[in-house]
Amino acid sequence: MTRPTTTRRNFMKLAAGAVAVGISAPCVVIAAEGKRRKAKEQPQAEAANDRLGVGAIGVGGRGHVAFHESGIPFKGSSVMLVKLDDNTIANAVADGHFATKKDSPQYAISMGAELVYKAKTVVLLANGARKTESVTCSLLDEPTSDIPISYGQTYAAQGGNLVYVVDKIAGQDLLGSKPQLKKKGIEIQEVR
Repeated sequence: MTRPTTTRRNFMKLAAGAVAVGISAPCVVIAAEGKRRKAKEQPQAEAANDRLGVGAIGVGGRGHVAFHESGIPFKGSSVMLVKLDDNTIANAVADGHFATKKDSPQYAISMGAELVYKAKTVVLLANGARKTESVTCSLLDEPTSDIPISYGQTYAAQGGNLVYVVDKIAGQDLLGSKPQLKKKGIEIQEVR
């Protein structure tokens, strides 16, 4: 097992900084559209995802986005109650979130990939060796519910702005696949 070069906490701080840098770019809209209105002038509320400018989502070990677990179909996946798979539970214990599998939740209420990808910009955050394969397949292979983050290809093809922020370990196979990614219109920028 490859030992991470940084802690998860430091990676998330770095990723948050990278997202903040991207958000400050003039081409990215981060605020809800329109001006604030007084309470009596409020129109019927929009769904939160209709106003969401940027969604920053962690990637799971098998390529799940939020808790949209591997194998759940994309269509009709806005919000759902999900039975967490054994891999997710084992990783929660391995990462120190819970002492034992028995202590870990077995279910989660989650946004599905379909809802996640309604934001104007989606930033996917991934670090570590257990994410390398799913991050790579999500961009090089065809979209599949087996790797929920691969739905990002469909999202980007429909005009969405998709950004991956990954450490060198999670992105190592992508770095070696630059020609294939370029053919698909995907750009890689290494940040040191």
